[in-house]
Amino acid sequence: MRRMRSRKLDVIQSGPSRLFRRRLVTSISFQSVALRRSRRASHKDPKHGNGRRVVSGGRTGTFRSADSSFRRRHFRLELLRRTRAPPQLMNLAEAGAGFLSSMMSHGFKSSRQDFGFGPWTVTAAKNHIMKSRDVERLAEELNIPSLPEMLFGDNLLRIQHQDGFGIEFNAVDALKRVSVGEDTVKVACAQEWQESRSDSEHSKEVARPFDWTYSTDYRGTLLGEGAAQIRVSDTDERIDIERLKAREHIQFFEEVLLFEDELHDHGVSALSVKIRVMPASFFLLLRFFLRVDGVLVRVHDTRLFHQAGADHMLREFSTRESSVAALGGGGGGGGGVPPALLTDPEQLVPLLQVRLTHRERLQLPAQAPPPGEGEAQ
Repeated sequence: MRRMRSRKLDVIQSGPSRLFRRRLVTSISFQSVALRRSRRASHKDPKHGNGRRVVSGGRTGTFRSADSSFRRRHFRLELLRRTRAPPQLMNLAEAGAGFLSSMMSHGFKSSRQDFGFGPWTVTAAKNHIMKSRDVERLAEELNIPSLPEMLFGDNLLRIQHQDGFGIEFNAVDALKRVSVGEDTVKVACAQEWQESRSDSEHSKEVARPFDWTYSTDYRGTLLGEGAAQIRVSDTDERIDIERLKAREHIQFFEEVLLFEDELHDHGVSALSVKIRVMPASFFLLLRFFLRVDGVLVRVHDTRLFHQAGADHMLREFSTRESSVAALGGGGGGGGGVPPALLTDPEQLVPLLQVRLTHRERLQLPAQAPPPGEGEAQ
């Protein structure tokens, strides 16, 4: 037994790469060791009859309960600590233990946050990936042959005034802006991708009569009815980005993923929205990020800004796109963008060529004064 245990410790001390492979094979053995140790450290409780034990520490329960699973996980963590496992593995193991403990006690739950900002309410809702039957139904409604692999149909970020008007960002409305017919630009990109990977088994699947990259120019869904509607008009007024860079207390921040697809392991297409609320303003960024390996990088950004007390919002939509060859990130030499940088939108966006910029003013409806104001004295 000691010889077998020493071999397992040797595996753990041999390095991160071997450890990640061997831990999967030996995890069952670790659990059995923890179970035997738990049995030796416990004794029968005469007050509860057969089949129940009092574990060291005062907890009661059967060996197949969540409590015993908790002990087994922490035994593995303690074993990693004593054998000086690499830090990255410790972080992974501790995160896994915490996740499993939370999952066992609470299960998978959706989340919803509401934050008040003057007369506005910011709502961020996160839920599970859509079920397959719902995805099929939605694909038929949108007339799209297939939808993103990870589609969060119930996720949303909403900014709504107490009078009912506002703006919302969700995945379903975003997919309605995906082209379902022939589009020369997008199809040309798909054909270029297909030619560069003509030996791939998936190379023919992308050439379909719809935008297989799910590129969308979605800018949000306006809320309101009747007189309580936001009026949109073009403007030359810009969002002061430099002002937003100044250090300011952030009262609320949330990021919501709407959909993501890995394009048959040949890139990524993702849409997400995030918001931050400061004491006197809020700023929102909706970003569609597309990377087709070896072909192009495309980013559609929608920025929304509102100053507290103002009668309008400013919305800026921009399209940036560059070929991988132009970025110099094709993997060859020559001082281009490092390939690793192609996976980081934050650092990559400033390097892309600006194709389109559109600025809009979202005029808010006239708001009735609070009771008592505007009356004759």
